[in-house]
Amino acid sequence: MQKIDIRTAISADLPALEELERLAFPDPWSPAVLRKEVLDGPGCVLVGMIGNTLAGYISLRFVADEVQLLRIATAAAYRRRGIAEQLLLRAVTEASDRRAVYMHLEVRKSNAAARALYEKHGFTVRAERPDAYTQSREDGYLMARDFGGTA
Repeated sequence: MQKIDIRTAISADLPALEELERLAFPDPWSPAVLRKEVLDGPGCVLVGMIGNTLAGYISLRFVADEVQLLRIATAAAYRRRGIAEQLLLRAVTEASDRRAVYMHLEVRKSNAAARALYEKHGFTVRAERPDAYTQSREDGYLMARDFGGTA
């Protein structure tokens, strides 16, 4: 596993985030949406850095006692090096530190690698969402991890 430095995204990260978003997702967020998430969002965007290079990022939204994992992406050159796992573990720590009761996310049914990562870290499938992804017409799973207790 390649160790990364994880920090909160800043405006200077936006060009690299926009590029990664465009390359990683068939339905990328617009630059305006990404800018809002980074600068004004109700959650946080964490970036994983290797030196001065953005290796990956994760976007979280905090609402009451829940955390929604909105996006997680790793640059192609850094895949299969544990980047997404480190970002996910940091997100779980953030959720726990904020006394979240649970974290949830949606994942494409075909994304076996992501599902395996989430399951490894305590997420379980809670529901199937037919046609959850409209850009490529694909079903998704709603997955969640409980933290126990109350906020």
